[in-house]
Amino acid sequence: MTAIDDKYASLGGAHGFLGQPITPETTCPDGVGHFRHFAGGSIYWHPTTGAHEVHGAIREKWSRMGWERSILGYPVTDESDAADGGRVNHFMGGSIYWTATSGANLVYGPIRDKWQTLGWESSALGFPISDPVDNASGELRQQFQGGVVSWTPQDGVKLMNEPEKKDKVVRVFPVRWADLRNPQNYTREFFQQYFFSVGESFNNPDGNPMPGSIFDYFYGISDGYLRISGQVDDWIDNPLRVTQTGHWYGGLTGFRAGDPTMEAGIVAPTLRAKGIRTLDDLRVNGRVPDVLVFFHIDVWAGGGATRSMADVRRILQDQGRMDLWDSAWDAWLGMDVILVPCTYQNPDPHPRPDGTFDRVPNLSELRWAPYSALAHEFVHALTKQQWDLYNGEWQWGTWFELMSYSVKTDYPVYMSSYVQERSGWFNITDMPRHTHRGLILDPFETHNVAYRFQNGPMENPETLVLENRTRWDYNQTPPTQLSNGLFAYRIDPKRRQSVRDRFRRSSFVISRSGAWREIWGIPEAPELTGQGADLGNSLNHLGELWWEFRNIRLLEDGAVEFDAIFQPINLIRQYTSATWTNSEGKLLKPDKFFGSQGHVMLVNRSLPIEQGRRYNHVLSLHPNWVANGKIKGRYSLRIPATGARLYLTVALSEQASGSDGFIFRVIAHGSPDRVMADTTLNADRNIRLVVVDLSDFRGSTRDITLEVDAGANAYRDWAYLLEAYLVPTSNLIYNFIDQAPFAIWRSNGGTVPFNVAGQPQGEASKRERAKLQNGALYGGDVLFTHPAWQNDGFIEGVFSLTLPGEASVFRAEVGFDENRVVTDNGARVMLFFVSGSGTETLLLGDTINDGGVPRKRGFLLERSPAIGEVGLHQNPVTSIAIPIPAHLRGVRGQFILRVDADGSAGQDWVWWTMARLTTD
Repeated sequence: MTAIDDKYASLGGAHGFLGQPITPETTCPDGVGHFRHFAGGSIYWHPTTGAHEVHGAIREKWSRMGWERSILGYPVTDESDAADGGRVNHFMGGSIYWTATSGANLVYGPIRDKWQTLGWESSALGFPISDPVDNASGELRQQFQGGVVSWTPQDGVKLMNEPEKKDKVVRVFPVRWADLRNPQNYTREFFQQYFFSVGESFNNPDGNPMPGSIFDYFYGISDGYLRISGQVDDWIDNPLRVTQTGHWYGGLTGFRAGDPTMEAGIVAPTLRAKGIRTLDDLRVNGRVPDVLVFFHIDVWAGGGATRSMADVRRILQDQGRMDLWDSAWDAWLGMDVILVPCTYQNPDPHPRPDGTFDRVPNLSELRWAPYSALAHEFVHALTKQQWDLYNGEWQWGTWFELMSYSVKTDYPVYMSSYVQERSGWFNITDMPRHTHRGLILDPFETHNVAYRFQNGPMENPETLVLENRTRWDYNQTPPTQLSNGLFAYRIDPKRRQSVRDRFRRSSFVISRSGAWREIWGIPEAPELTGQGADLGNSLNHLGELWWEFRNIRLLEDGAVEFDAIFQPINLIRQYTSATWTNSEGKLLKPDKFFGSQGHVMLVNRSLPIEQGRRYNHVLSLHPNWVANGKIKGRYSLRIPATGARLYLTVALSEQASGSDGFIFRVIAHGSPDRVMADTTLNADRNIRLVVVDLSDFRGSTRDITLEVDAGANAYRDWAYLLEAYLVPTSNLIYNFIDQAPFAIWRSNGGTVPFNVAGQPQGEASKRERAKLQNGALYGGDVLFTHPAWQNDGFIEGVFSLTLPGEASVFRAEVGFDENRVVTDNGARVMLFFVSGSGTETLLLGDTINDGGVPRKRGFLLERSPAIGEVGLHQNPVTSIAIPIPAHLRGVRGQFILRVDADGSAGQDWVWWTMARLTTD
């Protein structure tokens, strides 16, 4: 049986929705994939995606586009449920979404990426209601239920939407335990006012003033687009005893045998006590709630939690208490659940080791939990913002915050531009990549202005967002405004970075496990550069300096003024300073058409490239019209003393029919000349990002040639340079790739000789270039590591060195080979330093309990495919930024880079395109 047969059988065979087969299994036109059509749909198979079914309106849409030969390629998922009764199939190149009102529509490329970061169809945009349309100006536009999204090469993705006005329904359950009652002033009437009143002044149960209701807060931060209504139930008696239930807060992991954790112990018995089984039982004024809130009396707590009914079921299952679960709830596992305690932490009673408590507190000991905690949880539930955007550095959290609360106040902080943009209530201003002077930001809390700066190459999702935020003192009610300052944070929604957040106060806005943030422009840090080990600077995650922010000053009216200095050298802008020749040595004057001799021209608009997109202000490079014709541009570049990387995005027009492609090279001239990178572009791969490390030439002037080397049909080779930037990097102190030949390499198969291929104990080699799964070609020396050829094999390099005496950072970029096709396992990367005295410091990784024995475990490079992507693309290329702890400065020892196969080692070809110690 084939994979298609297996898939067909798993879907019920002839008795399933696909029905009888109507064609035999057939090879697709590309000679790789297979398909079979059935009465009710089709199953397609590809070696990197497996077998997936497509049917109904989505199949019809895909067939009209050209099946697997379209821009979508092969399906990577079966048709599945989307929000609000919609349906979806994800494909290699995008997705098709269907609703009963909008039909089936395609979404792909940067617009799809942006929509994904906003929360897919659950975002303010809702479902797509049209396909993307390329208008005459080269702009790609797509209509969604909540507005329009546009994309241009120069400006990227922009939201042009008028947000949809939404009414969210909330049902609130005040819960008291069998052994812990509620204080008299915690009344249903108060909670009704607390959630749903409009513009009223009132106090919390402890007598302190409240800033307003939950309705007031979200109506204000959404500019009136979000209204909250609902119902508060009478107090519900939960039959469990709070002192006997395993507690959820404070990191306690031991639980009394047979008892559920706090979250499940609140939700399940409470719903049972109310007799709630179906969605009809939950309705408020005829509507199913969007969120359920459980306001419970607690023994010892300080915050809240946002969960779903699926989480409740999982917890009960883990605790062996499915007797508390009602099978009718399986129909609404996606329902959002918020749990907030009515008390904050009390010093007494104390928790036992098993997570339960030694006594019931007196009612007089119970205190009001801060309103800011509930507002925080509502942000999760109502805006679909999955991650907290802060870490445990509470000092920074109470000065500036993206999505936080203080346990000392009922006043929630103002929501960040990032969360507001994801919700559709705010458009961040994207700044072009050139120097801007005298930029002014009014206080964000009053004018809602934020600037976003692209902090990497064209295909890099990382950005810097700058806001004028207010610093608050939350130790008093109401909080006192202290000052304004420039607040900057990084956004990387694809979560490609690995960090140790306990060492940092600055943040990529990515996930709770890796959230750290950057705070700049405060009195202690008036500039965005040079802040030492806290990395309070505008370097990106790779230590590249795309932007520097200077002359930050606070104006009398609270506005902040600053300059944004773009640091890279733009080789496209400087194309007239280069010397351009063809293969016959003929000098080609820029912007002059030489016919069959070739040309170099700055054009306002390219021919279509990659799914019909057109790019503006690009360099058109055409070789002379002979077999293996060439065009070469020789630049004289001053490489910064700290080091530099060269980013080049090169493409071949999709309309170059008859072209057999070309080779693009980067050559560094010297004694001898050195080919730093070369890559072939053709109809199958017509765009490539080329990244060249020029740190070996730092502090010198070097001639660099960019060369297009055509094949036999050079007259059709419409080549374009879409971007070309020489980007300064942070100061290089120690290059592990250069020093790799002198390190000791070993694996569980024994010692590994360097630069020897095909060894059973693994391989460590220095190579000139590598192509990784992000589609980029890396040149200028890379490090190849392969664990021993056995399951759970490892390889590690031991580097003997003295760590810098000043603040320094280990920076690396590591990923899998472009040709890796294994989809069921990944690899783990670990870093540690062993001092001369034998003290070991784990720099990247964690320690887990393995059968009662502590074991170090590395950072997971990859595991499962992301939604709509092929293969292992959760973190195909990951960057690492680890500040060296202060206690290791100047210490002599062994720095160890380690790669562990996470399962099979067969294709764990792990490449290090960067591995270095740098200054901040």
